[in-house]
Amino acid sequence: MDIQKRLNDFSQKLDLVNQAHESCKEVIERLKQEDKEGDLDSFGGFDPAELIYEFDNQTLVFNCYKTDIPFIRTQIGIYIDDPDKVWVRGLEPVGNYKLDTNLEGEHIDDWLYFDKTKDEIQKRKGKGNVR
Repeated sequence: MDIQKRLNDFSQKLDLVNQAHESCKEVIERLKQEDKEGDLDSFGGFDPAELIYEFDNQTLVFNCYKTDIPFIRTQIGIYIDDPDKVWVRGLEPVGNYKLDTNLEGEHIDDWLYFDKTKDEIQKRKGKGNVR
């Protein structure tokens, strides 16, 4: 059996992609509750209703200088619709949610971040740039 199939089977057995999606939803809901002012700073200025969450990839991390415990990182991409269809899948990436789990499927760490803001995208589109 090749290593890719074994890793896919392992991930499916632990339901890691679904765990990451569910954990991401929980983080988003918690941030929405904490955002009393409605300023959307936690979401890069985006309304959470316009964000699209798609599985991106998984990585097995081992031989890491930070820890001797191997772990699996599952990444959920955060996107907005791209009506111009410039980006792959018609979705422009704006951030990520990453979930690290140990080899038993237990959560070790997670984080959510936005690397683009709504203002940046609007300014770029206003200048006629496509990317």
